[in-house]
Parts: sequence; structure tokens; C-alpha cells
Amino acid sequence: MKKFSPLFLGGLFFFALLQLIPLQNIHAQSSRSGVTIRVTVNGTPTDFTEGTCGFGYALFGGFPSEELCAPIAWAHDVIGQDSIVCDSIPVGSLTGKIGLVRRGGCTVAANGAFIAKAFNAQRAGALAVFVANNSATANQTDCYVQTAGGTSSTVTVPVFFLSRQMTNFINGALAGGQTVEVCILPPNVLVKSAFYPAQ
Repeated sequence: MKKFSPLFLGGLFFFALLQLIPLQNIHAQSSRSGVTIRVTVNGTPTDFTEGTCGFGYALFGGFPSEELCAPIAWAHDVIGQDSIVCDSIPVGSLTGKIGLVRRGGCTVAANGAFIAKAFNAQRAGALAVFVANNSATANQTDCYVQTAGGTSSTVTVPVFFLSRQMTNFINGALAGGQTVEVCILPPNVLVKSAFYPAQ
């Protein structure tokens, strides 16, 4: 029977581990999960994650392949309404920014109101779109999140559904005239993290 040295077996084990790393990263991205959203207010960062009191995903739009950081701003449509944005948003008004839009209010039949809002913000230059839950439905607490449904080939930027708690945190800072930057941080698996939980 052929014998293998411990060094050879150790090398095989390490090689096998390295093969798993790309698969983990592909799985994380294909499942549209694992993102962290970092909100930095006047230099102080606060991280939000998927789920209760944080955010939910959209079934449409792009998935960030690399870190995306930008200022965030409420979107306003061309007819001067609140940030429900059922109508077009002035071109260029969200260029280089993450667009913040409010949930609800639209009677859009095509693929759904979430897609209409996201598409309007994208056309106005938004790098990503956050749909803020402003619903006062009794069974939806400040921590309620959901998946934004629909299918679209026209919305290509990342889209997320924010809990009221996360929305209030961002809006409070904006309303107070503070500097707010948001970073969308996709999951990354690094070689140095092979023996630790995926980063």
C-alpha cells in the first residue's frame, strides 16, 4: 500500500480548503444575501444587517460586486410630491447618490410599485435605491422588513427595503443637517479567513 507523508496530506487538505472559497463567495452572491449596510454619520459608523430592524432585499435589481459608498438623499418627483416618487424624478437629481424613496402610494400595475420607484430613482442617477418602510400597519413594528418583490430587466442598481428603525436613523441625521455617507458592503471571503467565519 502506498504511504503519503504528513506534508503531502497537509498540502492536499489546504488545497481542498482553497477550492471551497470561491464557491462560498458565489453562493453568497447568488443568494442575494450577506450584505452589510454601513451608515456613517459625522464620521461615526453604524452597521445594519439583513433582517429584523435592518433591511430586506429586492428580487430585482443588481447585486453589489464591490463596495459601494455614496451620500444618501431623499428623492422627490417632478410634480413636487413627497418621496413616494410614483412619477418621474428630475434627471440628474440623484447622480452619484443613493436614492431614498418611501414605500406605498402608487397604483402601478406593470411589475409593481417597488420596481416603478426604483426605476424612477435609477433614471435620476441613483447608484442604489433604498425603499423606506413608512407603513403604519398595526402588525408591522419599527423593526419589520420584507422582500421587495417583482421582476425587472430595466432596474440594474441594487435595491433594498429598509425597516422604519433604519429609516428613522438615516432620516434623523439628514434632517439634523449631519453628514451622512452610506456604504453597501458585499460579502467577501478572503484566504486569510479560511479558518475563521467568512468575512
